[in-house]
Parts: sequence; structure tokens; C-alpha cells
Amino acid sequence: MLSIFWAVLSIGIVLSILSTQSSSLAAAATGGPLGAPAGNPPGTIPAGSDPSDNGTTSTDNSQEGYQPEVQALDTILAIACVVLTITTYAVLIGPGTRLLSTCKLPLSIIEENLGNLLSRSWPDNSDSTDSTDPPGANSSSDAIRLMYTGEIDGEQQRAARGLKQCEATLDERISTPPMWLTTGSSLTKSIVQLAVWEWVCAWAALSMTISTLAFNGFFNSDKGPDSYPRLVVVAIYAVAFFLHFWYVYRTFQGFFTLVIAGSSWSLLNKASFASVEFAQFKARLNDDPTSPLFRELGKAAASTTYSVCPATLLQDVGVVPVSDKETLTDSQMSEARTVGDWQKRDITSTVESGRSALDGIVANVMTMVGIVITTGFSVWTTRPTSGTVSSQLGSLALLASLTIGAAAMFSSAIDLSVMLDSFRNVLFLKEVMLNGEASGHVQKRASRKKILGFTHKTVTPRPLRIKDLCTFTSVWSLIVFGPAYALLPSISDHERQSAGAQFELTIRVRGKKVVFSTESTNRHNRKPDGSNVGAINVCYQATPSVQAVQVKESA
Repeated sequence: MLSIFWAVLSIGIVLSILSTQSSSLAAAATGGPLGAPAGNPPGTIPAGSDPSDNGTTSTDNSQEGYQPEVQALDTILAIACVVLTITTYAVLIGPGTRLLSTCKLPLSIIEENLGNLLSRSWPDNSDSTDSTDPPGANSSSDAIRLMYTGEIDGEQQRAARGLKQCEATLDERISTPPMWLTTGSSLTKSIVQLAVWEWVCAWAALSMTISTLAFNGFFNSDKGPDSYPRLVVVAIYAVAFFLHFWYVYRTFQGFFTLVIAGSSWSLLNKASFASVEFAQFKARLNDDPTSPLFRELGKAAASTTYSVCPATLLQDVGVVPVSDKETLTDSQMSEARTVGDWQKRDITSTVESGRSALDGIVANVMTMVGIVITTGFSVWTTRPTSGTVSSQLGSLALLASLTIGAAAMFSSAIDLSVMLDSFRNVLFLKEVMLNGEASGHVQKRASRKKILGFTHKTVTPRPLRIKDLCTFTSVWSLIVFGPAYALLPSISDHERQSAGAQFELTIRVRGKKVVFSTESTNRHNRKPDGSNVGAINVCYQATPSVQAVQVKESA
């Protein structure tokens, strides 16, 4: 609604000023000599007087139209901008709704993130805390370790395994799809649509620049007295838009880099990984009689803390009782709720800022499209040959409209900055909770542990690059709507019938090959109907597979 308001206001200013200009032209064309009311017939020239005498005031009432090539160019640009705007709305209606529940992310980036994260935190065996290569380097002070707790070999009790203890063979192989399907949100909807509209805005800015240059005679040497001032206004606006375009896509890349990093944690949760406090893990290996407590890597939105995962170390199955309850003091629960409240506050700020930034960018599009439409209409009107009657009004109309567009760009840039910082803090607090450091963070105590996470500089996230998206869409879609078009979910994506619904990805953990797959294996447990117990099976492949396996091509 805000974007529609700005668009109507912009077009209204242009039309009102142009109507004022038309009234001035009409008065000049019909007005009499000095002192005579407009519309009255001209007075009689005294006998003996020369009509060209310097003491007599005369008005040049001649009018002329614009050249045909200028009319054709500006009209085509106006129609093209209208069609592009309507098409963009039509394209975003369906996928925009689906973005609320379905999101597409490049699997290649997730693979790198998982490799970096597990290389630091997943030991080779459950009887060792060593994880990094060389063993123990730079990770002995980490707060947690990650262990695989998927159900294997018909076990009734979940066991925490190291990397080498997950060796299995896939029944079938799946070609890795380019995108991973995960849960969407109103925030991802706003940011994807925002990036598409910014690309469309670039086309509108190009059209506005060409249309303005043609209208003011720069293509046919028919420049008017205000042509150069208008050129300066448009040039300044074009530079401002270029900077805005760069900032929008820089923020877009930064946002989805964080989204993919957060989704890496989500994928590990779906793959039955759990966290264990490093101190408890080490104590058990030093003959402490108590089993360490394992926590899941995901939690319900209404929950304050992460749920306990009822598992023991593989060598402790049937030997040590499972630790399935976590006892927290009232102070610890209060501190966990405080961190949760901070997260909710930042989530609200992020969603509102993203929506406001989208409105500002759409308003900027409508402002430029309004100028192109107005220019396309104006070339079919006449103008005074002298070019001196109300010539500055057109410049004022252009300046007023572009001022509105500049304000929309400035406000959207601020909103994007707030959105990115708030979202980064959401992931920061999530990783604080995952590492069990909520109390220390609330009390602002100096931490002696390193928090494992992408926002804490212990794990390096793989940044999203524009070229990562350019290969996932058609050439024409890329040209017209930009790289963000690749993130729009199709109907088959939403209905879980696309290639991303079933996937297989291969990561390198300290040089060892680990496969995440939705297919069954020779070891992982199955339900009575033959489907997998876990959503994602994790397999360590010690040597390249040489047996004949069926390669299943994703539909």
C-alpha cells in the first residue's frame, strides 16, 4: 500500500505541473496585447505605427510537435515499462505466496558449510574428543562437539557415533540437485521479491534515462533551455541508483549467506546430529560414571531451550544409563527466556524492516515508471517554438518526482541495514543457545570457551555469490528478472515433487567422504512400510564404492 501511495503521489505531481504548463501555453496563445484580457481580440494598431516597432509587445504563438523518432522511442519505452511492471506482479503472485512456506537454497554452498562445521566438531570415533586435522588443533576450547545419533542396525536405543562409526552403503544413488528445499518465511519472501524488483528497477532507470534524453533533444540536437539542467538531475539520480543497486545486492548476498549458514544447522538437525558439552564428553572419557547430556540442534518456536536427545555414546550402550533430563535452575531458565525474548525482538525487527524495504523499492520503481509514462504521453503534445513559456515547469516536475524516488531509495537502504544486522543477531543468539552459553551471554561474563558457529568466527561460512544463482535459471529470466528469480519456488517445489525433494550431497570432513542422502542404506533402520526412520541418512564411505548400484536420476 505504501508503494502505491508513493506512485500515485509522484504521478499526481507530474500531471499537476504539466497541466499548469498547458494552462500557461493556452494563455500565451490566446492572450491579447499588454493590458488586454486573455481571450479578447487584439487591439487595433495605431495608424503610422510599425508592427515591428520596439515599443510594441508581440507574442510568438507558433507551436510545433516532437519528431516522429522521439515519439516512437518514448512511446515504446512507456509501453515496455508498463508491460514489465504488470508482468513482474504476475510472476511474483504465485511464487510469492509459496515463499511463505518453501525456500530454495543452493546445495553446493550447504555442502561447504557442513564440511567446515563438521571438520571442526565431529570426532572420528565416540571414544575420542579429537576432531580437527591435525587432531585437537584450535578446537580443544570449543564449547561443544557434534555426534551422529541416527538409528542404525536395528538399535532401540539411540547411540552417539563418530564419523568412522557411520560406515554404510546406499541402496540407490541420487544425482545431487542444484537446490535444497527447506522451510520459507515472510522474511525470505520479502528479500527475494525485493531483489527481483530492484532488478526491474534497473530496467526502469535505464528506460527513464533514455526517455529523458530523447525528450530533451539530446539525440537529435533539438535541445531546449532546460535540457542540461534536466540532464544533470537525471545523471545524479542515475549515480544514486547505481549505488543503491550495488548495496541492495550486497545486502541480498549477505542475508542469504546467513540464511544458508543457519540452514546448515537445520539440515544437521534433520540428519539426527546432536550436540554434547565438550567438558561432559571429556569427563566421561576420563571414567566419569555419568553419561553426557545430548541436545538436539533444533527446537520448537514456543520452547525456551533445546530438547534433550535420549542417547549415549556408542561404547556406553547398555552400560551407562541414558541422561534424558536436564535440570536447570530458575536463574538459568530466566536467562534462557531472556535470550529467547531477544531473538523474538530481532525477528520482529527483521521482518518489519524487510517488508518496509520492499515497499520502498517498489515505490522507486513506480516513480520511474510514472516518469517514463508521462514522457511518453508528452511527446504527442505540442510545444512553443520559442521554448521560453513556462519552460522550467517540466524541470520542476522531473525534480519533484525524482526527489520522491530518492527518498524511497534512502529509506529502503536504511531498512535493509537494520534487517541484515537484526538477522545476523538472530543467528548469533541461536548459536549461543546451541552452545549452552545463554547464562554467560546474559551476564556478560568473559567466556573461556569458544562458541562453535558461523557468526562467532570459529567456522567460516561460504558466501553466496551472484554467479551461484545465474546457473540455475534460464537466460531470459535472468536478463529480465535477475539472479534472485532462481530462488522462486515452483509448484512442483511446493508440492515436494521436484528434484530438491529427494537429494544426496557429498561433503568432505577432514578429507573423508561423507554422504547425506534421503535414500535407504544397508544399516539404517526402516519403518514397517519400508521408509526410513530418519529424514536424512548419513553414511561414511571409507573407500570408493565398486559394487554395481543403480543411479537414480532425479525427476
